Amino acid sequence: MNHKRIICALCCAGLLLQAWLFGAEEKKQTFESTVPPEPYRAIPVPEWVKGAVNSTHPSAQCEYICRKTAFPIRIDGRLDEWAWQRAPSVSFAGYVNKTEPPYPSEAKVLWDDDYLYVAFRFLEPDIRSYWTFNEANAPYFIKEWEKRDYPKVYYKDGEYGPEEARIESWIMLIDRFAKIFLDPDGDGRHYLETHINAQNNTFTCWYELPLQGCPDLKKGTTDGNNKDILFSMPGMKTAVHIDGTLNNPHDIDTGWTVEVAMPWKTLKHFSVKKRAPLPGEVWGIHLARVFRSEIDNGNEYWGWPYLDIRASHQTEKYGKLRFADHDYFQSVLALGLPADAASIEKAADLGVTEAAVPAGYPAEARAKAEARGIRIYPAVSLMDWDEKDGKAPWQVMTEQQERYFAALEGRDVAPDDPDHAMRKRGTADESDYRFGDTPSPARRRKARDTFGHRVLCPSDPLVREIIRKRIKAVCDDPKNTGLVLEGVGFQNFTGCLCKNCRRKGVEVLADFANTMTDYAKSLRPGIKVIVHQFPTFPYPGSYSYRFLGSKQQPEPEWKADMVLRTASWYSYREPWLVRTLAKQIAGIGKNMYPATAVGDIDTDLNIRLKSPERADLELQALLAGGSPVLALQGVDVLIRHPELFKIYGDYIHTGKKAKEPQK
Repeated sequence: MNHKRIICALCCAGLLLQAWLFGAEEKKQTFESTVPPEPYRAIPVPEWVKGAVNSTHPSAQCEYICRKTAFPIRIDGRLDEWAWQRAPSVSFAGYVNKTEPPYPSEAKVLWDDDYLYVAFRFLEPDIRSYWTFNEANAPYFIKEWEKRDYPKVYYKDGEYGPEEARIESWIMLIDRFAKIFLDPDGDGRHYLETHINAQNNTFTCWYELPLQGCPDLKKGTTDGNNKDILFSMPGMKTAVHIDGTLNNPHDIDTGWTVEVAMPWKTLKHFSVKKRAPLPGEVWGIHLARVFRSEIDNGNEYWGWPYLDIRASHQTEKYGKLRFADHDYFQSVLALGLPADAASIEKAADLGVTEAAVPAGYPAEARAKAEARGIRIYPAVSLMDWDEKDGKAPWQVMTEQQERYFAALEGRDVAPDDPDHAMRKRGTADESDYRFGDTPSPARRRKARDTFGHRVLCPSDPLVREIIRKRIKAVCDDPKNTGLVLEGVGFQNFTGCLCKNCRRKGVEVLADFANTMTDYAKSLRPGIKVIVHQFPTFPYPGSYSYRFLGSKQQPEPEWKADMVLRTASWYSYREPWLVRTLAKQIAGIGKNMYPATAVGDIDTDLNIRLKSPERADLELQALLAGGSPVLALQGVDVLIRHPELFKIYGDYIHTGKKAKEPQK
């Protein structure tokens, strides 16, 4: 067998050298990638041609669920994105006898609106790659060619006469490499082959029909089967990361990883549907690794699925690649909406369906928003007070709280007072809570407000009278189909310190919200009432449930149509905690929903803007918590930050119209 390989290699080398010496200069060809011509090839297809979709072969019953990722993948070969960590993997086995490879090998697949992503992880104690032919064991004739400016395209005698070939195709003859066989539509037609070695050299081509026919049925390829050896996947991106040293036998390596992004704008040409796949659709795929102990030596094939034959061109044995969508929010309630026309357009494109706005929101802005399908709800807030109504009945606070607000609002506080200094530099270094932690007992004893808002006392009769007047004004306007009770919450995890609030605790908030809900519905029976429990609110089961001592109180009934309770806010919270809180909030009742925020860089509080990566994880956690509604503070921030805008938009069902796969 070794003699036959040597003779075969020398023959190929001779043909290549002959073509380079005599034919290449006469036939100057343009090296261009090609794709099947428009429209999709209408070729006669033999009845024996099968793909993963219609094949009965056992290996074609293997299925990989390809998850969609909202966060873009960096093609650097490292596989360190969270999306890769979550993606399921398939382990390779020997082609013929299904043996476990001596070097563990696995692959993963993802997709988004732009690319199909494939990743490989190969363990290997001595990583080798020969394509640059710099090693001593490269054949002499290849080393001689390396010194010359040989053409990328050469001609050789094929089975049906002269045919074109590419020098990169020698990767498959001499090297170790990862390989991808992809059958768009899973029908056995127009499938692609891609090789990538450890130096990130690639070779790609496509075939019109199965190159090797169907040996199980003793069927060969049809005459005139087209293939394109020049095809190089326009727009494809690849990268390799080596954990070790290449071509150095004197140390022990760990392995190498490969990352590939295949663009839908190219792949769609191979699909009869002329588009990227939709969730639930199936393509055919075979993923494999070719290993050689040395250049041009005997090789081993390890792959998925198991093919029971040492060949990769039998499309009826490819596995099913089933595309799955990620979860989406079905609607978006924006807690705030800019009034300019451009921002309203962007919010609608994002997928905003409802928005809470100040009572004085401009009429023309409202008309613009409603024309784009955004329902406008005026906000009635416990954080607003009109001085003409008299002295503001703010929540009763500790002396320390009062000093904090005096500093925050720029009132008379000594310059050397810690609270004055905090106002000057912001509160980022004063609040663990803002950046993801629950306030420690020491922070709570300081009683500093993490958001810097005063809140009216919900027990005060004057407050209730004023809020009723505001609700009536909203209900008297027939355009208003809903309203938002804003700021129904306690500060600093301690609550208002007046006697009534201290005695009743959380029941005060529920009583206030329920009383105002009943009042609004008595004026307008069909009006939608939303309660936003902000700036802070203690919820059962969380580490933040601390007020009136440490005794946990039972959850009261809430009558509003929607009650929004904070699961995450400007801070970044650990995703597990966000998911846990979202589940707890949803479990209280069908009208309970978690709320979140993007971040706000326009304040003097040093609030950090969430990174796209962190936002991606947080949105996944909220969805895993079971919330169909995204209650979101900070749409104005998203509008100014395109990368964050895309991340949030990719998780919103109503905004999918702007992100549909290419047709």
